[in-house]
Amino acid sequence: MNVALAVEICVDFFQSFVDIAFLYLFFEKSGNKLKNALGFWSTVALSTAIEIFNTFNDMAEGHADFHLGLLLAVYLIRMLYVLFFLKGKLYLKLLMVLATAALYMLVDTALATLAFSNPDLADFIQFSSFNRYNLMIVENVVYTGVLAVILLTGKQKIRLRNLFDIITAIVITALVCLSLFAAELLFVSLSFNGSDSVILYTVIIILSLVVLSVLFWVLLFKISKANEVHTELLLGKQREELYKTSVAAANAQIEAIAEMKHDMKNSVMSVGSLIAGGEYEKARALCDSVNEKLTAAFTPAHTANPVLNAILNVETEKAAARAIDFSVDIQDDLSFVSDSDVVSIIGNLCDNAIEYLSAIPESQRRMRLEIKVHRGYYCITCKNTILGSVLETNPDLNSTKDDAAFHGKGIKLLKQTAEKYQGEVVCSEENNQFIISAIIRNSN
Repeated sequence: MNVALAVEICVDFFQSFVDIAFLYLFFEKSGNKLKNALGFWSTVALSTAIEIFNTFNDMAEGHADFHLGLLLAVYLIRMLYVLFFLKGKLYLKLLMVLATAALYMLVDTALATLAFSNPDLADFIQFSSFNRYNLMIVENVVYTGVLAVILLTGKQKIRLRNLFDIITAIVITALVCLSLFAAELLFVSLSFNGSDSVILYTVIIILSLVVLSVLFWVLLFKISKANEVHTELLLGKQREELYKTSVAAANAQIEAIAEMKHDMKNSVMSVGSLIAGGEYEKARALCDSVNEKLTAAFTPAHTANPVLNAILNVETEKAAARAIDFSVDIQDDLSFVSDSDVVSIIGNLCDNAIEYLSAIPESQRRMRLEIKVHRGYYCITCKNTILGSVLETNPDLNSTKDDAAFHGKGIKLLKQTAEKYQGEVVCSEENNQFIISAIIRNSN
């Protein structure tokens, strides 16, 4: 086997491997490792076999229809792979197969257009194995790099916070790829007709562009990690504040129970005396009074999740201290959500409502928290009375507290927590109520 043949086969295998590996890493897999490995390697093998046949078959070289048929067979195999071996939304799986095909065609077309714009240069590239394979390496490095960026962004390893970040990343990536292509073709052109010193300078430019592109994405990754650490710090501060409030509420409840214990002792003795004296109505009235005190002293959170109980009790105590009518409807205990995220979601939803209601007349202070399940999605909703449209006057839902640098992060943290569970935060207004929902799903 000569070197040229080995290189062509390796390139065909590499291209198939990169495409299938991207799909494998982008989507969820089943728990069966043997099934995962069998599906992955059989798809790589079939795709590579067709690519090699396409490369060396004379009919594929001379007939566009035959060549197109082979390519369609490759992508059909990949579609069958994502359908039967990977998990995810159907439209997204099919879309990613088509997207990888379109992306490779874009990279290949861009390089081919630049390379074959000069007929003499095109002949030289095709004649010289070194320059041809050099261009193939650049093409595959660029394609693999773009796929890696898409994968890291999709897995939220790189987080682009806003539209400006997204546009900047796309533009810089496109400019780096274009510059790299142009520098590579300049190198090939100079190899065809150029001095050694100019060739050396061109090599330096190419290497510099590669280093700059790598540094750009490393820097973006570092910034994303720094943002993630900052978010975790804010969540930690929030949890600390909520835990302090929880301890204070627990201490207050213990004191209330101690006082009630003393009152209960006297009440029981009094009820016994009233019954003994035939004062049944007075005894009943005293029992009703004791029951009201018990209801007021103990919060109604009784789920199988102690953390959910704790944060509900904390928010109930906060609402009671501000004369807010607070009701709950809990249909699930969110056992699949981590303890810190339960505290973050419930705490942020309720605190924003309590903050608003504390500033309006007591007669209007009403809020309700609901946890419901619908078609596999868990909807955590907080509703509170409003005097006017909040979304019109404060569409970004910024905090009105003095220390907004910390408290203003509540909605942002809520959205980031929802994203961890493949969810989102939705806000609306209806019947003089502000409604905010964190919709999440259990990926397990």
